[in-house]
Amino acid sequence: MGSVFSFSLPLAQPVDQPRQRLTVPASHRALVVAAHRGVREGVAGMLTDWAWEVDSAGSAEPEHCLQLAMARAAQGQAFDWYFIDGTQALNDGWTLAGALRQRYPEAKVLMLLPVTGPGSETSRIKSLGLSGFVRKPVLFSELADSVQRITDGREEDTAIGACLQQPPTAPMRRASLLVAEDHPVNQALARVLLEDLGHRVTMVSDGQQALQALKRERFELILMDVQMPVMGGMEATIKVRELEMMTGTRVPIIALTAHAMEGDRKRFLAAGMDDYLSKPIDPQALHAILQRWLPQGEIPSMQVPATDPRGASTNAIGRSIEAGLPQLPSALMFDADALLARVGGRQELLQDMLRLFLDTQPARMEELRQASASLDMQRLSRVAHTLAGSFSTMSMDAAALLSREIHRDATQDAPQAAQAAVARLEQVFGQLMQQLQLAPKHDSAAPHNIV
Repeated sequence: MGSVFSFSLPLAQPVDQPRQRLTVPASHRALVVAAHRGVREGVAGMLTDWAWEVDSAGSAEPEHCLQLAMARAAQGQAFDWYFIDGTQALNDGWTLAGALRQRYPEAKVLMLLPVTGPGSETSRIKSLGLSGFVRKPVLFSELADSVQRITDGREEDTAIGACLQQPPTAPMRRASLLVAEDHPVNQALARVLLEDLGHRVTMVSDGQQALQALKRERFELILMDVQMPVMGGMEATIKVRELEMMTGTRVPIIALTAHAMEGDRKRFLAAGMDDYLSKPIDPQALHAILQRWLPQGEIPSMQVPATDPRGASTNAIGRSIEAGLPQLPSALMFDADALLARVGGRQELLQDMLRLFLDTQPARMEELRQASASLDMQRLSRVAHTLAGSFSTMSMDAAALLSREIHRDATQDAPQAAQAAVARLEQVFGQLMQQLQLAPKHDSAAPHNIV
């Protein structure tokens, strides 16, 4: 017979209470109005996943949107929620919000405002009698929380609603974070952004490595890419939650995804993920999601670069492209200004990311070709998702869009459509690589050196 041992461990009571899982009301009709396609589709996709009926409009021109609302009402399908971008040109978003409040006083009208808001906009929301606002970039958890608060009637004396509270001013604690991401370009950006916030970062390339890292040390939050080789993010999350059933702990897991298709968010939550963050990683969205899920403590707030990324340094990178590259065709859409802004105006980091891209992306494209030729739709879907994330991070929007198209077609088992999209992506990628490799190489001290 074997020996039986018993022991006791004096474990400290956790200070932080588990965060309540978010629920949202179902069976509503909503109109999302935003000029930016990403904002419009992002918010509409979240609402659709909650079984809401959603229409969207790309213009806040009041007459057009009011006609759409009246047409729905005449059909007995009136909107009961409106989400309107408050940064529309010429204040059309605010004009529309006021008109909707007057015509449909029972409906909930929320503004979509920049993460730095609402500031002076609070009085404007009050005067128009609006229901509240949601900060941009719109996070799944914050949208759900705001909708639930308003639905529950948890309103303050301001009559705007608890969702109008300013974000907590207490800074986050320096934390140990695990990032599971398989593309070197995305790894480089994530590491710099997180370390700039004072966190300690452990980087792994797939879900299996993430599980091994969790067995070695404790992390306070995990950023988990959804599609990775060896083991994907959702499978790894399920295994993490199984392990936690034995330990009694729970670490927040944030999904990283290049393109959330309809129903994906439900699968993320069903697998045990707590929230998600879209790629390319936006510094403000990253800061907001960490502010929500990490315990409070001592850490510097997010710093704004001393050099305006759309000022002098942007002009420098723009001059280098004009000097060394022919004008990029619109189909390529390599937005160097957007990339420089994403890295906080740091040209050295931008140069490193471009080198990583040139070194690694051809091999990923070859893997895409092989998966397409062999009609391996599962592999094709995974590789296309990875490419979409890296192209988006590098502000190469046309290539990112084609990669998402391949991912969608492969996921839906449409090989002919997927192969056609692969052929188009190969053409765009070939031109893009040629353009980047033609860039002049200067002394590293020169402010206009990009590769």
